[in-house]
Amino acid sequence: NTLYLVSRPTAERPDTAGLEACAALAAEIGAKHRVRILTWLDVLQIAPKDYTLEPEYQTEVLTDALNRLDTALSHYPKGFLREAASEMGDGELRIGLVRSISANGWQDVPDFDNGIQYWDDQMNACVQLPIGSDMEKALHHELFHVVESRIFSNSLALDDWEMLNPEGFEYSYNYLEYESRQQDILCADGTFAFIDAYGTTFPKEDRAGIMACAMMPGNEALFESPALQAKLRAICTGIREAYRLKKTDAALLWEQYLDMIIFPDHKTTPQQRSHIGYTLKLVVGALLEHCRPEDSPRFVGAL
Repeated sequence: NTLYLVSRPTAERPDTAGLEACAALAAEIGAKHRVRILTWLDVLQIAPKDYTLEPEYQTEVLTDALNRLDTALSHYPKGFLREAASEMGDGELRIGLVRSISANGWQDVPDFDNGIQYWDDQMNACVQLPIGSDMEKALHHELFHVVESRIFSNSLALDDWEMLNPEGFEYSYNYLEYESRQQDILCADGTFAFIDAYGTTFPKEDRAGIMACAMMPGNEALFESPALQAKLRAICTGIREAYRLKKTDAALLWEQYLDMIIFPDHKTTPQQRSHIGYTLKLVVGALLEHCRPEDSPRFVGAL
C-alpha cells in the first residue's frame, strides 16, 4: 500500500485557493445584505489602532462562519444595515471575520473582546467578529452601535435613557470596572435592570446588550423585567422612528419579547398572575412618571 502524506494548512502556508473561494462567498453574502464582508488578510485593511486582529486561515471554519453570518444578517429588513451606515463615510458597513482580537496594551480597553465596532480613518462603520459559539450574539451587539447612530439623529426615543435606570444609578464610563459591579444589574425588587455587568459601563453598551439578547432565542424570562421591558420599548420605538418602520406590518425580530408581561405565551398559575399584575403596575407607574408631560394623556388613553 502507498501512504500519502497531506500537510494541513497553517497560518504561514494556508490553502490560498480555499481562502479565495471563501472571499467569493463573502462577497456574495455581502451583496445580498448590502454590506462588505472581509475574510483572511483582507480584515487587516481596516484594522483599528488599539486592537490586533489575527486572521482566520482555516477554510472550513470560515465557510461555516459565513453561512452563520448569512443567517444572522437575514433577520434584519432588506436594506436596513445599508441605511444604518449611510450617514457616515462611504455609507457601506464593513464586517470582518477573524480568528481572535487582542488589545494593544491600551489602558482603557479590555485585554480581549468578543467583538468590536469602530469607525475607520474615513469614518466608515466597521465591525470585527472573532469566530466562535457566541458570534451571532456579538454581531447583534456590535451592529447596534451602528444602528443607534442613526436613531440619535432621527428620533428622541433614547434621549431620556438614564431615567429608565434604578434611582441613584450611574454608569462607570470605564470598561475595566464592570466585573466589580455585578450587584448593580438588579433593581431593588430583584428584577433585572441590565443584561449583565458590562451594561453598567456605558449607556451604549447597556442598549447594545439589550438588543443582542432581544435578537436571540430563549430570553423570555429576562424580558419579564419591567426595567428591561421599558428599555427595550425605547429601543424599538427609536428604530421604528429613525428607520421609517412606524407603519410596517413586517415582523421585526428585536420586538419578539415586547409586551411579554401583558401577553405571556404559556398558561399561568394564580401566583404567576399575581406577579404579572404587580409587574404591570410597576411598568405603568414608571411609564407615567418618566414620560414627557405632553405624552401622558396619550398613554392614559391607550391604557
